[in-house]
Amino acid sequence: MPSSTSRTILNVCLLLLVAFVGASAFFLPSPRVLSIGSNHALHKHVASRRPLPSYAASEEGVKDTELIGPTAPPAPAVVEKAEEDMTEEEKAMKSKMDKIKELKAKEVFQTQDTGDYECQVCGWQYKEEKGFGPYPAGTAFAALPADFKCPNCKAGKPAFKSMTKTIAGFSDNSKYGFGGNNLTSEQKGGLIFGGLFFFFVLFLSGYLLE
Repeated sequence: MPSSTSRTILNVCLLLLVAFVGASAFFLPSPRVLSIGSNHALHKHVASRRPLPSYAASEEGVKDTELIGPTAPPAPAVVEKAEEDMTEEEKAMKSKMDKIKELKAKEVFQTQDTGDYECQVCGWQYKEEKGFGPYPAGTAFAALPADFKCPNCKAGKPAFKSMTKTIAGFSDNSKYGFGGNNLTSEQKGGLIFGGLFFFFVLFLSGYLLE
């Protein structure tokens, strides 16, 4: 039977584990749910049946033919109503659609530069952490001379494009929380599961105490 000290340590570990799991929710961006009103205007498309084409022959014979039949009227120009001419229902619908457009504009995933550059001609990659040739590891691509060329296809420096990675989170959410929204999905997973493993080991170590 574990002593009273062991039971106290186990209780503290359990409390820390529960607190950590609750705090880990701050590191995950909450999904944004858009709700669109159900009272949208319904548009009915009425298909008009066109008459069968008839052909009238000319006096010389069946040389020139003319399509006889009514033609479809030109589509009326769509004129946007002024706000003062709108009804209350139309104003509410317009305000709701503007809000949806604003929310969609904010749904942009964060991107982070890796420091690596890729040649758009042949696909060769310059990795900053490894360097290349006379350029030691850690040399940024911007620090390379202007006459630097791809060693594979001899393309110039402007042919290279920066390589980025996408962060699982919207750019608009990066200013909230404790900075966890700026972490990549791998970093978030390692932080959460690593912390859980640490507290699990700490929890088991309580049984080894006298």
